[in-house]
Amino acid sequence: MRQLLADLALPDIAAAKVRATERFRPLSGYSGHLVQLKTSWCGTPQARARSIGTLPAMTELGPAAWPPAPIRTERLVLREPEARDRMAVIELFASPEVGTYIGGPRPRDELERTVPEEPRRRPGLFVVDLDGAMIGTITFDRRDAERPGHLRPDAGEAELGYMFLPEAWGYGYAAEACAAALDWFANALPSEPVVLCTQTANDRSMRLAAKLGFTEADRFKEYGAEQWFGVWSSVKSSG
Repeated sequence: MRQLLADLALPDIAAAKVRATERFRPLSGYSGHLVQLKTSWCGTPQARARSIGTLPAMTELGPAAWPPAPIRTERLVLREPEARDRMAVIELFASPEVGTYIGGPRPRDELERTVPEEPRRRPGLFVVDLDGAMIGTITFDRRDAERPGHLRPDAGEAELGYMFLPEAWGYGYAAEACAAALDWFANALPSEPVVLCTQTANDRSMRLAAKLGFTEADRFKEYGAEQWFGVWSSVKSSG
């Protein structure tokens, strides 16, 4: 894990802390099921590492061009990481609240030493930007073959992940950003499903998965906790 943190591939930002909570404006139609988790929400070191570009990522995007143009929603922008995001990355991984289901927070002094000044941009990694500041990340990665929970024998399913700063919870930003990311994915890789894995104990994550349209495909025990494995597809059944 120390080496992974030493390789962290997100930006240096001299002053990119999220501003005061009055910046976080509720949006009608979103009930604010914000989660503090990331890809492979099952509480794994891989979950945390992959969100910042330290593990093999979504390298097979088919015909999709990367990076896409910034994706704009009513309140947010999904974009590539930039140098100004560094402090927000440190806040994200040092937060006890964010670390609840992914093995706990990292020591702040360790993050300040190891998070590099410049980002590593890679396919599948979006920074979620509100009014010019990073409030979270969304990722698409290929699910590890050795882990439980798969839709196909060769594994490698596209897996959705996300993390948000605690100041951004409760305003519907995760639902807004993830819905936009899934729309982009559906256009980039038509007919390919997306999976996610979350602890059943994580009520916020479970509610958001349902809101986004994920349906249960499996449940299993991993890392000492029950995991929920869901699937989303832009192709709706005719039945």
